[in-house]
Amino acid sequence: DYVEDGRLTGTLPDGTPYDVPYYALSPDAAPEGAGTLTANREGYHRTFNGLEISAVKRLHNRWMGRFGFSWNKAREYFDDPSKSIVDPTPLTIDPHVHGGLVTVPTAGSSKSQIYLTLPTYQFVANGFYQGPWGLNFGANFLVRQGYSQMFFANDVATNDPVYSTKDVLLIAGDVGKYRLPRLKSLDARIEKAFTIRQARLAFDVDLFNLLNHGTVLGRVYDVESSKFNQVAEIMNPRIARFGLRIQF
Repeated sequence: DYVEDGRLTGTLPDGTPYDVPYYALSPDAAPEGAGTLTANREGYHRTFNGLEISAVKRLHNRWMGRFGFSWNKAREYFDDPSKSIVDPTPLTIDPHVHGGLVTVPTAGSSKSQIYLTLPTYQFVANGFYQGPWGLNFGANFLVRQGYSQMFFANDVATNDPVYSTKDVLLIAGDVGKYRLPRLKSLDARIEKAFTIRQARLAFDVDLFNLLNHGTVLGRVYDVESSKFNQVAEIMNPRIARFGLRIQF
């Protein structure tokens, strides 16, 4: 019921050319009143394969530690495209890549467009040490693969009687091909505790992004924008937070 309505051509930031067709529903196949039907997606399925390794050292001899590593792949498959794909136009919310990674756009009010393609790998480690003079030290370190960069053309005008404009995805093949930089974050804490009668006071200093990395978290992915591929969001700089806690 869909016919090719046009093609988008150009070059991605790494120099890769693209030539992507988009489609429109034939007028005689359009539902009356431009309505839509919601139904189970036959001929479509997803798989998830993952591995997680973790270890914990309980508090003993004044210190404790934990670390974890995970590896995973979440993919989607179109076993019968005639049933599982209605509109063959590749979209940011539905790339139509057989065997491609599952990607979900964020729905919140983030500073930039973020597409949550699961990181293939993630490593986290944290520890705690009870030092002398009532000083306590803690740290947390995180490393993960960056999210996907979903280059697209925004609001492409089509002759589709139901969806007159579409966000056409310009990436051919696996949506995980283009990734943001790997994210690394180190946070630390120093705490000094006092006991006054039945009350316990703790002065603490927290340091976030201790290494002051400026990792890119988002870019402008719309090739039609004058700001295409410009940085839209980076990690917060190093932040120090001072606190006082009272327990009684």
